Amino acid sequence: MSGPRPLTVSTANDKSPWIGVTPPGEDTAIAVGEEVVFCTQCKNPHHASAWEANNNTCPTPDCGREAPLRRRRRRPAAAAAATEAAPAAATTTVPAAAAAATPAADAGRPAATRAPRPAARRPARRTAGAASSAAALRSAARRAQVNVTVWPHLLMPEFLATALLTVGLIVMSWFINAPLEEHSNPNRTPNPSKAPWYFMNLQELLLHMHPGLAGVIVPTIILIMLAAIPYIDVNSEETGHWFTSPVGKKIAIVIAIYTTIVTVGLVVFDYYIGVRELMGAINPELRTGMVPEVIIPTVVMFVFSYAIWFIIRPFKPTIREVMIAYFTGFVVAWIVLTFIGTAMRGPGMELYWPWALPPRQA
Repeated sequence: MSGPRPLTVSTANDKSPWIGVTPPGEDTAIAVGEEVVFCTQCKNPHHASAWEANNNTCPTPDCGREAPLRRRRRRPAAAAAATEAAPAAATTTVPAAAAAATPAADAGRPAATRAPRPAARRPARRTAGAASSAAALRSAARRAQVNVTVWPHLLMPEFLATALLTVGLIVMSWFINAPLEEHSNPNRTPNPSKAPWYFMNLQELLLHMHPGLAGVIVPTIILIMLAAIPYIDVNSEETGHWFTSPVGKKIAIVIAIYTTIVTVGLVVFDYYIGVRELMGAINPELRTGMVPEVIIPTVVMFVFSYAIWFIIRPFKPTIREVMIAYFTGFVVAWIVLTFIGTAMRGPGMELYWPWALPPRQA
């Protein structure tokens, strides 16, 4: 295996934190201008000569990592060449002997005429450099995406879903009788006359409020709010993970239970008591009109929707978790209203238990 291309720490002005650090397993500290190789396993720097002498593996005891995955040049080659080409006179160099003689020579001189002593370079702590290297590796790992292919990652789940659906329909046909009815008669409307199942939630809303509010305004507001979620939650972290975090999962469970109870309770309240009946008891003229059909349903929907925030506030949610809460409420309400309208509404759109639902009257 050929040796790795070493990371170069060069030039007299280099500010690398590794200058003066003695690598593990070596006896010599790193000096300015030496070639250094970083190990991605233990995050330690090593002299390139020590790395090559150790058969291109990490000299750190109990490491032995081969061929480091990360190598970075501290300074561009142009800057290093320009620094080396600078005149020698522009750089003040104090030899070791002169440096040793400086304190004795300066002892008898006034303080103003003493020669300035070069500041000693302090060994930087290795912890900061190792942490930055680990952070860079984690960032690179996050950016690396795993490639998946159409076969088998896409087609196999689709095939299994199709097979399970087919088997489920066959098994269901053994236990549930679904006879064909006679041809439709435009002069006779069947009772009840229901919309397709995916519109039963809207038809259920029509029983409790004004048709314009239930069929136009509420769906439009919901669609606008769903389209606004990507512009509110702009954070791309943990994208694709169910519920994002354990807190998000708890919030989804709590809001699912809350929405189920509230939706069923409102439907039962309006069926057995009714807003129109209460307003009619106060004033017969208020039995119909804007108050019972528009104002009160709007206030009720706003109050119970706003209450979601007070329920999840003790969890200290992020914007993503707030979006999870409201989206969970929307999905659960959609499912509950669809189930009630499909399996619990009989002739005259009266409420029945699903197992006691009478057949439709022609």
